[in-house]
This record gives sequence, structure tokens and C-alpha cells, in this order.
Amino acid sequence: MDPEQSFGVQIGGVISSNELRVGQRVYTVGAPQGLELSLGEGLISQLRGTDSIDFIQTTAQISPGSSGGGLFDADGRLIGITTSSLEEGQNLNFAIPASWIFELPARFADREELARKKAADAARLAEEERNRRDADRRRREESDRLAEQLRYQAEARRLQQLARIELDSYKPRVTPRVKTSYYDVSASNSDELFREIFLNRGPLDNKGSRFAAITRWDIQWRFRHQQVGGKCEMKNVVVTIQVEHTFPNWVDIRRAPAEYAVKWQSFLGALEIFHALHQKNGNMAADEIDTKVRAIPSSRDCHTLETNANNIAGDVIKKYQAQDEELGTSTRYGETLGAKFPR
Repeated sequence: MDPEQSFGVQIGGVISSNELRVGQRVYTVGAPQGLELSLGEGLISQLRGTDSIDFIQTTAQISPGSSGGGLFDADGRLIGITTSSLEEGQNLNFAIPASWIFELPARFADREELARKKAADAARLAEEERNRRDADRRRREESDRLAEQLRYQAEARRLQQLARIELDSYKPRVTPRVKTSYYDVSASNSDELFREIFLNRGPLDNKGSRFAAITRWDIQWRFRHQQVGGKCEMKNVVVTIQVEHTFPNWVDIRRAPAEYAVKWQSFLGALEIFHALHQKNGNMAADEIDTKVRAIPSSRDCHTLETNANNIAGDVIKKYQAQDEELGTSTRYGETLGAKFPR
């Protein structure tokens, strides 16, 4: 840096604060109250600082408006930049060492570096705070998910127990003919398994919806009637019911992780209970048809008797088909019983 070019006036150079001494005569040049190039005179009263000189204390006048002016020695060499004065005392004026001029680029660079470091630290701390909050949120969500899963499992076990009691307590009079079949599903993970069952392989109901499993029951009835004493009476009533269950068979289950295999078996067990309740509806329909058809009173003609029997049986089937639909809706197709596809 060229001091003469920097300040726009001819000066005798810049000297280090290490060459200064207390009692040295010094001069100020400034613009107090806008009065440019005003000259003041005084002494260096003290050199203040810990490891180095940070301030030059002087008796040379520094009035308002002189801050930023020059402090010179008797040879016209710049020794400081005037900064401030204390109004509470007399001749308590201060300047910073002129050698700091040469440190300005480094000081600004340090300041910029410090600013960049502070910005980087602030960004890092903000990112850490976001990550901490995200981690806390994920932990809360996982905790809530696990708590909900435990509640679901406990409720499913309770409903399964009630369903078993209901199934065990009912003994059908009309013995059903039951057929259970399985469709093969090949998949390497739960997502593929889900797609194979619910998009490709699962059985369709009468409305075209695809399910993991399905139960169909079919009831047939036949009877003989004869004319006795001018009336037609019901004879030899026979009611049959055929039930067909269809369940998935995961052929790759041996390659599945043990934990998921347990979940899959639990899912199948719950499906079996759900579809046993569907079968129970069919059993109850068959028993009710058998009871009601046998109880039909004699009629004046056999055609009327036969029509009454078929109407009664048809109404019973509609009743239990509606109960089948209600069973699916009320249990979310077995989910409340634990038949929720494991993911």
C-alpha cells in the first residue's frame, strides 16, 4: 500500500507502534465540526493493550468530527488513526495504531472468513436441528405405529376368541359337505405377494372383486308330497349344503424371513376363522330351510304347497346372503379378526 496515494496528502510515512513512547509529542489532523485540516497538538499519555498496542492514548484534541483523522509525530509520520475521546475526563483521547492500515485486507478477509464460518455453522446447526426433529418425529410415528399394532393385535385376538366360541357352540343339523382348495402364489417378498394375490391370482366374488380367500355355499332342497284326504301334505324333505373354501398357498414361504413367515401364518389363521363364520351362515340357512319346509302345513293342492316351500327356502337364502355381506362389511373382510395382509 502507498500511504501517500491512500490518504491523498503528503505524509512522512507510517511507523510501527513499537517505536512510540509515552510523553512523545504528537499532532492530530481532522475536521472537527466540519472544519477540515484542523491541527491539534499534544502528547502520548499512554500506550494501551495486553499483548500488543491496541490504543494510543493522547492529550491531542479529538473533537467530534475528527474521528478517522490522522495522528502524526513531529517528523510528519503517521502513527495512528483518531477514533474517540471521553467527555467525562479532560484530554482523554484515543487513536488506533496506524500499522493496522496494512492489516486491513487480512482483517477483512478474516472477517469474511468468520462470517462464512458463522453462516456455515448456523446452516449446520439448522440442519442438525431439522434432522433431530425429523428423527423425533419418526420415533414418535414408529412408537404410535407399534402401539396401534399392539392394540390391533389384542383386539383381533379378543374377537377371534369370541368367534371360536360362537363357532364351537353351533352344531348344524344338516351336515355340510366341505371342500377346501388352494391356489398357488409365487413371490419373493410381501409386495410381490400382495400383487399376485389381489391383482392376479386371488378368487373373484360374484361382483368381480378379488380377495385373498373366498367361501361359497350352495343349498339344495327336495321333497315329496302326496294327496291325503283331499289335502296335499309334505313328505320326505331332504336339504343338502355344499361349502367350498379357497385359500392361498404361498409356495415360496420357506425362503421368507422367519418373522414374516410367522405373520403370514397368523394371517392365514385369521382368514380361516373369518371364512368359518361364512360357512356358519350357510349352515344356519340350511338348518332353517329344513325346519321351515318340514313345518309347512298341508294345502288344498300340491302346486300351492310346492310354491310355498320354494318361496320359504328362497327367502331364507336371501336372508343369510345378506348376513354374509354384513359379516364382510362389519369386519372389513376379516381385518378386525386379524386377517389383515402383512406388509
